[in-house]
Order: sequence, then structure tokens, then C-alpha cells
Amino acid sequence: NRTEMELEYYASLDNALDNLSSLDDLLEIEEEMTEAGLLKAHKRTKQPPTSRVKNKPSLFKSVEGWEILVGRNNKQNDRLTMKTANPHDLWLHTQKIPGSHVIIRTQGEPVPPAVLLEAANLAVYFSKARGSSKVPVDYTEKRHLRKPNGAPPGFVVYTNYQTLIIDPDPQILERHNLNPAL
Repeated sequence: NRTEMELEYYASLDNALDNLSSLDDLLEIEEEMTEAGLLKAHKRTKQPPTSRVKNKPSLFKSVEGWEILVGRNNKQNDRLTMKTANPHDLWLHTQKIPGSHVIIRTQGEPVPPAVLLEAANLAVYFSKARGSSKVPVDYTEKRHLRKPNGAPPGFVVYTNYQTLIIDPDPQILERHNLNPAL
């Protein structure tokens, strides 16, 4: 229903603000909130909308050298999932918990369990479940995702998924220079 979708959207904005890593992240969230009518546009902005911030998702390399991409806000999640990801790339997201979209670039190859676990740890870290244990993380191939008409940025529905229950591993997070205590 529309109200639940809006509440999920506001929670996803809150999560994106929790995961800021740069001024560009903040500017991209501000741009999204302005486009959604949640903030008034700045009068001093003279840039055309197409030249606004195009911030990139975070790139992590797994121990085995696989690329893992993490969207840091709703606009990045949209671009990452709907434009950057290939049909057979794996998409991960915390189940029913606001968080980042995580993509494992598969090159059409089966993903080793250690890489899947690493990506699931990143999905938990960049979500509202950070610091929790026994967190469900859903994963599926990108081809099983779709964005409903009129859905807010970052919102997708998916099928044919599996779920991992994750107890975050501090060693995995530290390897990526992420503080597990935060």
C-alpha cells in the first residue's frame, strides 16, 4: 500500500543519512529530497538538473578479487540496481530493513560462498540493522528485480530469492576498513 511504501522510503532516507561518507553523498540525498518535494529547491542553484551530483556507489574487492558494489543512498541504489548491474549479477539487501543495495559482479560465474558472505556482511553494515545479530539478508539475480511504476527511488520488488541469516563478522568489516563497533 502507498502509506507503507512512503514509510519505507523515509526510513531509507534516514539510513542513507546514517551512511554518509562524503559531501557528495549529502548533496545527492538533498537533490533526491528536493525532487521528491520534501525540501524546497535552493534559489542560488544555477546548475541545470542534469549536471547535478552523480556520485558513485562504493566499490569493495572481496578476498577472492570479486567486485562488490554498495549503493549509499536511494539514487545510487536505483542506478546501481537498475542500470549498472547485469542480469546475472547477484543483488543483496537486508530483509524488510532499510539499507543499501549490494551487487556482486558475477561475470556469469557462480559466486563462492565466502564472497556471498562478505557481500551479506556489507549489506548488514550499510543498513539499519548495523550492530544487530541474526540479520536476514535476501539475495537474488538482478534479473528477478523490478521497479513498480511510480515507486520512489531505491524501491524494488523481487522474486526467486534466498535468505542468509548473518551474524556480522568483524574481521570481514575490518578488512574493508569499516569499524564493526559503529
